Amino acid sequence: TAFNAGRHVSVSARCGSIPGSQDWHEVLSPMSGAHGTATAVADCPPGSTLTSCYCFSPSHSCDGALANGNTCTAFNKESGQGVHAQAICGTMPFQITVTATTATTSTTSTSTGTSTTRTSTSETSTTSTTSTTTTTRDPMRHGSVPLHNVGLALVPQAGACAEGYHFEDGARFGSFGPCTGTAVEDHCVLPPPQAKELCDSTVECEGVGEPADPSTWGHSGLQELGRYPLRAASTWRTCVKERWTKVAHCQGDSAGA
Repeated sequence: TAFNAGRHVSVSARCGSIPGSQDWHEVLSPMSGAHGTATAVADCPPGSTLTSCYCFSPSHSCDGALANGNTCTAFNKESGQGVHAQAICGTMPFQITVTATTATTSTTSTSTGTSTTRTSTSETSTTSTTSTTTTTRDPMRHGSVPLHNVGLALVPQAGACAEGYHFEDGARFGSFGPCTGTAVEDHCVLPPPQAKELCDSTVECEGVGEPADPSTWGHSGLQELGRYPLRAASTWRTCVKERWTKVAHCQGDSAGA
């Protein structure tokens, strides 16, 4: 839904399906404060996955939103009047609780006898025991449904790559080089929204990667822009930009090359 604040507006929706997923819902935070550094936080409940994170403000006070793990944080702009964090959450196939019934058979023997004969009888009883287990398979390592093209975000460690990117497990690009706002010298390491925005708008960017350890650079929740070659790196996961996406950035006669 798009809201008109005095001018014409339009709305677009990106739709898809993840077979086996369920319980899709929105978590909307309370309104933040009205001071310039105020934030609002929406968390997806345990057992679900954050797939999209947005800032919503009836007073047009949004200054962006940041997804980190299962937490969505929205930022109030300077002199803003407050914002909401809006998280979209769902239960993925590898998080669904599975109930299994196990049958256990036990045998009890009783004997009766006389001085001349001895007869044995056996009684068999079956007891059913129900146990509940929660699967925690990693969908990208065990062949479950990949989380490609979920929402608008790039979340490589969750296997989630937005439209225009595909997922690569155990791979890391070479250095993109330094960029404005980087957290690491000689590399381009940025918060997720800025990383995707810069990669989308820069032909030289081949993709965005994340290490398994979020504190690799001394900061949590950051992503690295990269360029080919793409090398094996067991603890890294990367969203690789599709070739057609790069071509789309070209102009003039080269656009069809």
